[in-house]
Amino acid sequence: MMAALNSRVITVDLVGDHANILSLQFPVRWPAPPSYADRVSALVENYFSSPDVEDDLCNSGFDQVRLQAWGLNDRRIHTIWTARVTSEGLLKIGADGDQLATANSAF
Repeated sequence: MMAALNSRVITVDLVGDHANILSLQFPVRWPAPPSYADRVSALVENYFSSPDVEDDLCNSGFDQVRLQAWGLNDRRIHTIWTARVTSEGLLKIGADGDQLATANSAF
């Protein structure tokens, strides 16, 4: 998945680390500026909120979607958010497993 932020293009990599978890990672110098991480997050959320992608994701058997930043300087993976895949769309979940909010209000 590629998206343009201003004049730059970022790449979000699909990482198959678990059979039913869709992990997406983007490179960043950590700590990521909140505005940058928020813009990447919004692009990913908007992509998954389109009706065709939403239906495909729901029918694919994925249980979760994870957005993660890969720190170029510290070489660590930093979770931005985790969302449960439901028929209503992506529902963000907290570290304790409780639902936080709908990832995109378009659902």
